Amino acid sequence: MLSIAGLLIFAAILIRFFPKTPSGAFMQRCFVEFPVKVIEKTERKHIIFLIFGLLMIQGFASVVSIDLAILAALDASLYIDVMISVGVTATAVRTKSAWVYAKLKMQNMLPRRMKASARSSKTKPRVTSAGPSPSNDDERRGPLLLAA
Repeated sequence: MLSIAGLLIFAAILIRFFPKTPSGAFMQRCFVEFPVKVIEKTERKHIIFLIFGLLMIQGFASVVSIDLAILAALDASLYIDVMISVGVTATAVRTKSAWVYAKLKMQNMLPRRMKASARSSKTKPRVTSAGPSPSNDDERRGPLLLAA
């Protein structure tokens, strides 16, 4: 429940403080403009039908066995949980890719001499081993092969 509240708070902050960004404009359309249009089209008969449907669901849950009522509740909650998990995963992947993109852009902005010095300090020289060649099966290579 708190994760949904956190996502809604994040959406509200995004809409309020960053309305010109593409994601802020998208959230504005989804959470403000679209519900206003739907509410404007709603008539009194729609609200009565909605209340009647909610009462019928409660009646269904009280009349049928508890197994079916739990199954109906689990179906809705699992759907919501899966949608939240997919959204969080997609956001994490997009954030990581944006971070990598920004890092590459910052590296491209550095002068060439700074790039070369940073690259040379990070790379280690390759050390070649002078051990037996991997294609030679006649040489003994240690006690582990004797145990096998």
